[in-house]
Amino acid sequence: MNETMLDDEQLGQLRPVLSSLTVDIELKLILDGFDTSGKLRALADQLAGASDGRITVSADQAGESDVTVDMKAPLPAALPMLRILAKGTDGTMTVGGHDVDEMMELVDRVVG
Repeated sequence: MNETMLDDEQLGQLRPVLSSLTVDIELKLILDGFDTSGKLRALADQLAGASDGRITVSADQAGESDVTVDMKAPLPAALPMLRILAKGTDGTMTVGGHDVDEMMELVDRVVG
């Protein structure tokens, strides 16, 4: 899908923020076949493209590879799903943002 979610003006406003990232970020997507998944992928790709290599995107389709989703589970197991991973001091990618405190810690680590 070659959909554009952000226009040039919006990307211009985001570039200084994205260039201030102090650690590498991975946007890990779990997608389904619906339109919302395509839009999420397009947005993630645009953010990665504007980040000077600080953001990467990986995506899996639900039901493929080792991705398992319990469709009867309450949110946040709904699709599409986005996980934000930040590179730790040991070089491994760690998930952040399970609650407000963890999300604030992730933001502090990422933006500095």
